[in-house]
Order: sequence, then structure tokens, then C-alpha cells
Amino acid sequence: DAAKVKASVGSLRQLAFISSFTPGQANEAPLMESLKTMLNRDAELAVQASFRALYHEAYAVVTQEMRQKIEKSEEPTSRRLTQPERAERYDRQCKKLSGITIKGASEPSEALVDRAVSSYEINELRYIPWDVCTSREQEVVSERKRDTRFTLDENTGKLKVETKDAEDKACTTSEVHVLQALQRRSLALDQANLVDYTLMQQWSDRLLRARMDEPPPQYNRPSWSQLVAADKKLFSELRDLTRDGVQSDGAQFLAPILQMEWAREPVQNCMDVQKHV
Repeated sequence: DAAKVKASVGSLRQLAFISSFTPGQANEAPLMESLKTMLNRDAELAVQASFRALYHEAYAVVTQEMRQKIEKSEEPTSRRLTQPERAERYDRQCKKLSGITIKGASEPSEALVDRAVSSYEINELRYIPWDVCTSREQEVVSERKRDTRFTLDENTGKLKVETKDAEDKACTTSEVHVLQALQRRSLALDQANLVDYTLMQQWSDRLLRARMDEPPPQYNRPSWSQLVAADKKLFSELRDLTRDGVQSDGAQFLAPILQMEWAREPVQNCMDVQKHV
């Protein structure tokens, strides 16, 4: 039965609009008629229940994506991945990076992964600041403050209350904390299929080495603000070079561009040691 349904609908969008039925209507006969057409027989109750659950999930995902595209907002929010999507990306990464423990402080938060995936889905590389590279552990245990606001429902004209979680901030007060934050960013970008984890970590290591290596006599180590500037400059240069999008060939697309850009003068100038004055 599953093979017949899969052969009949090629995407969640097709499944969501397979009939005139929409969630909330009392008469689901059009939906069950579509199932009967796909199976070429009347479906048993268990099959109907499974198909009904699949349909409702598809409808929820597709309509949410459509709503985000239609509604205009000065600060567009990232689409939250569904749990099956999230689990599949995490499992695939764990198998790929078998030598790395992606748990606790090393596991990127769901919000961070959503931000990286959003960049891929809109086909535009966006800078991810260090302080938003939170861990899943922090996301789970932190006590969230909620921003409450009143808005007007366009459909009913009634006043409604909306709550929005305040964003957690990653600690970046020491070399160790920055190292962990940048590793989580690398993992999130890898899950989003934007940049391979190993390659992104090479850039993170360059930043940390610039800070930790002993400078020549009469010179100062690069400041944190210099390293943040170098990081932003790299993403800015990459964005200029990927105006056509970042989805071509997945993570492999950015690999040669990234390696070329981090060695160029505009980026390196931000990381140069400064002479004592």
C-alpha cells in the first residue's frame, strides 16, 4: 500500500492537495476516495488511519511553508524542521563523522540547525554570529523567557495573544567557549549541506591559532574583535561569489571557494598581528 501511495504522489505538496478535503471539515469522503483511487480498492480501517495521519502531517508542513512565503515580516523566522527531518540529518551526520561525539556541549541547538538550513533553503549564504551558536544541551535546560504581544487576527478581526521565545546566547568569553561555538556552527552548516564539517573546522582552527599562537616580539595577538571581523569578511566575500545560489552540488560547491577566500588579503588583513605603539 505504501508503495502505491508513493508512486501516485511525488511530493508532500501533491499529497497535501490530493483532494478537496482540508483538515477541519467534517466530511472526509473526498480524501478517502483519493486513497481508494491510489490503491484500486477500498482501504481497511488501519490503512485509512495511517493515510489520514500522513495526510495531516503533509498538509501542516506544506501550509506552514506557504504561509512563511506569503506573510511579510521585517525579521523572517527560520522554518523549524520536523522531528523526522531533524533526526534523519543528525543520524546521517553521526555516521559520516563517526570519530566525533555529537552530544552535550558539542551538539548544535535546534535553533542553530534551523538557521543554517534556512540559509540553504532560501539559496543564500548568511553569516551566523558566534553568540547564536548555542548547544542543544543549553537549549533544553535553559529557562526560556517569553515575549508576549497582542496582534490582530486578519481572518476574524479578534485580538489574540502571541508569545515568542527569547533567543539563547552562546558563551564566547574564552578560547574554549569560542572553539565549542565554532564547532557547533560547523556541524550545523554540515547538516544543512552548505559546507563540509572538516573544511569549516579548518577555518575555525585558523581563527583560534591566530589568537593563541605567540606573536613576534613587540607585536600583540589579534583581538577577538579582529577575529570576528575576519570571520564576517570571509562570509561577505563568499556571499559575493555565490550570488547565483549555494545549492549547486551541495556542500562541495563552497569547498574550493572557501579555501581560496580565507587565504586572500582582505580576510588575512583582519587577522594580522598589530605592533606595539
